[in-house]
Amino acid sequence: MKVINPTAWSGGQWRVQVSSTAFPTVSGKKYIISYWVKAASPNGSIRLSTGPSAAQYQGDQTIGTTWQQVSWQITATLSSTTFLFDMGLVANTYFIDDVSVKEVIDVPTGAAVAAKLDELLGKYITPMVTRYKSKVKAWDVVNELLADDGNLRNNANSPAPAGRNDWFVWSNYLGRDYALKAFNYAAAADPTALLFINEYNLEYSSVKLDSLIKMVNELKGRGAKIDGIGTQMHVTRFTTNVGIDNMFKKTGCHRVEDTCIRI
Repeated sequence: MKVINPTAWSGGQWRVQVSSTAFPTVSGKKYIISYWVKAASPNGSIRLSTGPSAAQYQGDQTIGTTWQQVSWQITATLSSTTFLFDMGLVANTYFIDDVSVKEVIDVPTGAAVAAKLDELLGKYITPMVTRYKSKVKAWDVVNELLADDGNLRNNANSPAPAGRNDWFVWSNYLGRDYALKAFNYAAAADPTALLFINEYNLEYSSVKLDSLIKMVNELKGRGAKIDGIGTQMHVTRFTTNVGIDNMFKKTGCHRVEDTCIRI
């Protein structure tokens, strides 16, 4: 949109207006109106206001000759709202583009987050296991649940690596129930499949090994179907046989198959 205001109206920002069409709003809800704007000459001025009644006013925005984004949050008071671009204060030519109105959604917390993640966990595991139940006989249901010190992973002890913006720690929000829910969803989808929990450094860290065994016993005590522990065995020539033997003995393994310890 291009708007030419040939006359500066002192105190009269409202004297040059362009109105949007009305859009449905819910009284009490918050909305963000955002737009990009520039002027033909420096020191332009623009603001938003709402209508058709009970008007709200944005503060005057100084506009330069390069594109800039301006956003304004309102709380609706009507079931139908318009917004107006007011450009009467400073004579200039204004260019406006890419205007949007978005409802502000409050970020859920606590129980609401856990409930939503539980729903998403089930929506992922159940279709996946169901689809391949005739082909996949064993699943790594939960992987690397513990930090190196043996504590349950959370956002503090498992921060995102540099440059990663897709990092998500389920147990930070679901706690120990994360593993229980995952195993329960998998078992319900295919009761005949073997289900494993997988970890690394079990032959290296006795603390982590003991924590994992405690976790497995806890989960099985709560009804989880866990058929075995997967050990990643990132061994080197410096890995001691004592550590490997200790891992096998503590997990009470009966046989080893493809680095998965059956319990």
